[in-house]
Amino acid sequence: MYARLVTFRVAPGHRKEMERLADESRRYMEMAHGYRRSEFFSNERAHEYGALSVWDSLKDIDRATSTLDPRLHEVLKGISEAPPVIHTYEVYEEA
Repeated sequence: MYARLVTFRVAPGHRKEMERLADESRRYMEMAHGYRRSEFFSNERAHEYGALSVWDSLKDIDRATSTLDPRLHEVLKGISEAPPVIHTYEVYEEA
């Protein structure tokens, strides 16, 4: 399994937009092949938001994010201080 961690900062006052983005992303991911689960999180004081999703394979992540990433960049355009930081990790599973 693999985990994908996405974090970003936005200007103050965009919480509702970030909640809509999270809801939209979850609905899309739930339909995607290889999706396991996700968590969305925020630090309101720092205006930081993020998501952690777990997938069966890197190929599954690549397929899903080919649609998710352009939408993320579209929503963040003009309200984000910098592009999102995206990392992918292999998930350790006890044998």
